[in-house]
Amino acid sequence: NYRPTHPEIGNGHYLLGAVLYEMMDYPAALEHFLACHTIWEQEFNRSPRYKKYLYEAIGDMYWELDNRPKALEFYNRASAGDRPPSRDSSELMTARAASLLAIGKYPGALQFYQQALAYRKKNFGPSHRQTAVCQNFVARAHVAAGDPGQALQAFEQTIAMLAVPQGPVAHLPDLLEALAGKGELLLREAVKSGDIALLKVAADQLANAINHLEQLQQSPLSEAAKTYWN
Repeated sequence: NYRPTHPEIGNGHYLLGAVLYEMMDYPAALEHFLACHTIWEQEFNRSPRYKKYLYEAIGDMYWELDNRPKALEFYNRASAGDRPPSRDSSELMTARAASLLAIGKYPGALQFYQQALAYRKKNFGPSHRQTAVCQNFVARAHVAAGDPGQALQAFEQTIAMLAVPQGPVAHLPDLLEALAGKGELLLREAVKSGDIALLKVAADQLANAINHLEQLQQSPLSEAAKTYWN
């Protein structure tokens, strides 16, 4: 009843893509989203709001299919012209860093994470939870880049920020991540070097992480959060 590039055909492709996405048929969903994209770009000037939804959907499909460069391309198109949702510009920095980290661009990811960390230290303070969260981001980026020394320092800085007696329950997950991350790094180095003393330090560190996990189990966090950390 309509020509192949009619706006209603584009809308139909979008809706089919959305349903196939929920069914986890990502290749088929991507095919329909791309067909919609062709129509909306060439034949029908949809509003930026709807194009943003479509770009995000295409990015999600490429992400699910492990095509990180194409996912980043469409996420960037979706966010073009966006203003940060708050005055905290570090959120945008960490989002870009995460995208770069996912495609193996470690120097760029570290640069954005370090910028976000500097912003949070300045605006939130050196001991604020959000600053510590960002410090863990930096540590994970160093781990991914194969720099255990820098990663260890970053985890230790997070621990120093959060490991205070009777600290808030909300800090426990981030502290647990830093303790476990440090323990895993020490374990790798001990296995590599055959250093029994270092192996004992790694064991003590991981035991400390387990103690914090047990505190989490008794905390008022949601069941979903407890399941995730378990």
